[in-house]
Amino acid sequence: MIIVVLILGLTLRLISLNQSLWLDEAISLLASKQNSFWDYITQYLQADFHPPGYFIILWIWTHTFGFSEISARIPSVIFGVVTIWYVYKLGVLIKNRQLALTAALLIAVNPLHIYYSQEARMYEFAAMASAMSFYYFLKLQNLSRFGFLKYGASTTLLLSSDYVASLTILSQIVVLIFAQSKNWWKEVLKGWILVALAGAAFLPLLIKQLKIGIDTTTNFPVWKEVVGQATAKSLGLTLVKFLLGRISFYNKILYGLIAGGMGLAYGWFVSRGVVGRNKFIPSLIYWFLVPLTLSFIISFWIPIFSYFRVLFILSPLMILAALGIDSLSHKWRETALTSIVVTQLIFGGIYLFNPRFQRENWREAVSFLELRNPQAKILFESNDSFSPFKYYAQDNLQTLGALEMMPAQRDSDVVDLKTKLKGDKTIFLVDYLVDITDPQRFVAAAIERKGYLNTITHDFAGVGFIYEYTLK
Repeated sequence: MIIVVLILGLTLRLISLNQSLWLDEAISLLASKQNSFWDYITQYLQADFHPPGYFIILWIWTHTFGFSEISARIPSVIFGVVTIWYVYKLGVLIKNRQLALTAALLIAVNPLHIYYSQEARMYEFAAMASAMSFYYFLKLQNLSRFGFLKYGASTTLLLSSDYVASLTILSQIVVLIFAQSKNWWKEVLKGWILVALAGAAFLPLLIKQLKIGIDTTTNFPVWKEVVGQATAKSLGLTLVKFLLGRISFYNKILYGLIAGGMGLAYGWFVSRGVVGRNKFIPSLIYWFLVPLTLSFIISFWIPIFSYFRVLFILSPLMILAALGIDSLSHKWRETALTSIVVTQLIFGGIYLFNPRFQRENWREAVSFLELRNPQAKILFESNDSFSPFKYYAQDNLQTLGALEMMPAQRDSDVVDLKTKLKGDKTIFLVDYLVDITDPQRFVAAAIERKGYLNTITHDFAGVGFIYEYTLK
């Protein structure tokens, strides 16, 4: 039966896998393509606040299988399916195969899990590593021979995947403190020796990343809102996205009613799950609550809190919900599980088959510009064009970074358009990230002073507005 669940999970994660790359995916992919392995890991990563594990995999994979959207995302598809498998193994360890199948099915059809299993970033890798680490951590209670090696290896993967996901280790420490088992402590400490050696290897990288991250936050205060702030809204949004995925509705009342209904259903299942007498329940609660709480608190100083960064705690949440569903009578268990699965498949299907809810549609935007006026200059609210544009345009279009300094604070921060636009009758302005780089719209004002009139505005999902200007 688990094979059917794994096939279902794989199938859902392969649908629409070729959708357009968004900003962060394109940055990572182009950097992988343009850099040697050593430069990619030691130089590029200084400005990308993550450990090197995922990037090592991405560089090797793309240089072996190519740099297409599908190729770049296949590793995350694999990580997603492996996560389903380890949630199943955790369910068997915690109770039995029935619970394991329920938990595995819940995460296989979860819309948010599907979304990040299709992204060429490290979040699904972190979710997989967290599930693996916790599984082998719990197995160490039985003092299995050489079990500490599996725990050490999986936790090393965890540490190399994402800094926020590494908070899983702190949740394990809390479990150990309350368990008060000296033998368990000893086995875990053996595994930590491997983890410490790996952590020491990229500690210098972390120090450089922290310095760059602090400088970026200081120079771009609005960036905190993008990266992840600790607010009641962001906390509530995390719980909503865990259940509904990345989709939203224009009718916010309807969206709120659906989110509230799903929240009540899952809340009821989880509440039934946590009151059981299973000895593993406290471990699942700590696995969920400790990283959620600590990442929220840390974000008052370092903006790291966002629902996709805590994707890894979806696993314990689904297992707790499965425990609650499993506690129902056979009739109600089947009804509850079917209702949840069908609802999740509907939300997941909306994402998978509706481009409006998919990633930034740079491919369509570039294609439009190539057909509309391939000779016109395209201006960006930045000091350069953005990576997904470069990926799809491949130097076939004329681009101009319209800002000398970011964020723009005065007219002089805009490049000299008098010399840059000499003889251009039609230009385009891409306002992507304008609220961060040019919140006062100095570039648009400079274009209009130059004698251009905004004649048409084009809108592309995720990319935003592209303004077409014609010289009066």
